[in-house]
Amino acid sequence: MLLGASEWLTGGAVTDPARVRVVVDQVSAEAQSNGVASDFVTEVFTDQIDATEGIQYSRFAGWKFDPATARTSAPDLSASGSVIDGLNHRMVSGIAAQWPLLHSPACGGELTAAKATVASERGFDDLYRAALDAATRSYWAASRPGGAAPGTGRRRECRCAATIRSAGSRPW
Repeated sequence: MLLGASEWLTGGAVTDPARVRVVVDQVSAEAQSNGVASDFVTEVFTDQIDATEGIQYSRFAGWKFDPATARTSAPDLSASGSVIDGLNHRMVSGIAAQWPLLHSPACGGELTAAKATVASERGFDDLYRAALDAATRSYWAASRPGGAAPGTGRRRECRCAATIRSAGSRPW
């Protein structure tokens, strides 16, 4: 449970809009080069980042309420950028590879099953299950209020059950 430890110990911010912009720009460009809708990939990654930040804020709250549980050390994060970049590449590649499934009626069931498998295999608690739900909320229209694709007013079909395993490996 090292997520947020470095920020906690250094007084750093949970959010980093400049880094988010770099990540979103990179995955958007990679999506375009793979023939995938960049707006979809942007939304997926924004959800991933929001879920990660949510966990960090939750951890901060817990540590604030009970300082004895707060981390007293943190890992060296200098190499984490390249690890996260690799995960991002895997996710975009997975979305591209599964693009036909993302538009199929089978996607909703696949997404539900994949989330249950990831949560069980990784022993996710309620917080991490909520983060997984938030991180994957734009994958399928039924999980979105109104079910509309951004900016279209049209109902969006399932997006990406198969890539949930990549999403589940995010370093939350």
